[in-house]
Amino acid sequence: MLIPLRHADLVSTTKSLTSSSQSFSVYLLIVVNLTIFGWQLLAQHIYDISLIELGAVVPFDFLVSISGLKENAPRLIYALFLHDIRLEGRFLHLIGNMSYLLAFGPDLELRVGRLKFVLFYLLSGILSTVVHICFYPDSTTYLIGASGAVAGIMGAHLAVCRGTKIRTFLLVKVIPIPAAAILISWIGLQIVNAYLSPIQSSTAWGVHVSGFVVGLLMVQLSRTNQASHKTKEDKEYITNNYSSSPFSSSNTKFIEDEASAVFPLYPLAQPLRSITTKKQKRQKRNKKC
Repeated sequence: MLIPLRHADLVSTTKSLTSSSQSFSVYLLIVVNLTIFGWQLLAQHIYDISLIELGAVVPFDFLVSISGLKENAPRLIYALFLHDIRLEGRFLHLIGNMSYLLAFGPDLELRVGRLKFVLFYLLSGILSTVVHICFYPDSTTYLIGASGAVAGIMGAHLAVCRGTKIRTFLLVKVIPIPAAAILISWIGLQIVNAYLSPIQSSTAWGVHVSGFVVGLLMVQLSRTNQASHKTKEDKEYITNNYSSSPFSSSNTKFIEDEASAVFPLYPLAQPLRSITTKKQKRQKRNKKC
């Protein structure tokens, strides 16, 4: 039995902050899920109202008509906070999701920020459910739980938090294990279960797989956009600062050193650039000495 418990080394950029303040969004999501779970129990066993029937996602109902799509769209969010309340299941659905969120969420939240972490959580859950609906449009099984959202967090953790270790309960001992080893073995097991299980299975293994893949892809797209945006800003900065020079032309190369920044690139300024460059090198040698 392998149960991830918590990150072994939480990367901290601000020593004054405590671990609980760094993981605010993770704990907030856990509290919200537990509160709604208690609300489910109260409504079911006292008022005989099933919140699962009111908020669960049914793939067939989504695609039956355009009006059905509009009416059921809010359920994509509602279903993320509903869990199985059957006593015979011993609440393992909720316990499993929250334990994995607590294990992999704090380190990712520290790296991306609170707001982005919550948005990433919600988008992973919504998109993984949509992918499952597209693959199983005729399914009438209720889709509930935070499995897709948590799987997205795990996929993002694999891409962003490389080299980290997770304190894991293995057999009868708690030991630190590389997070990548846990995540790769977990997703491999989900793929096998998704392939072998029937379409009307009580567990939506496809949501786990699609959530994990969505998390990976969202991180890669975010990195690509940030890199392209940074490159564009650098080019705009250079163009705005040097295109107005009377000595610049379309064939002029980017100015890379301070001497070239002071003296424009034209032949008469070459002696001045050389003197400035020698002076800078001399100053650096003096500093080293």
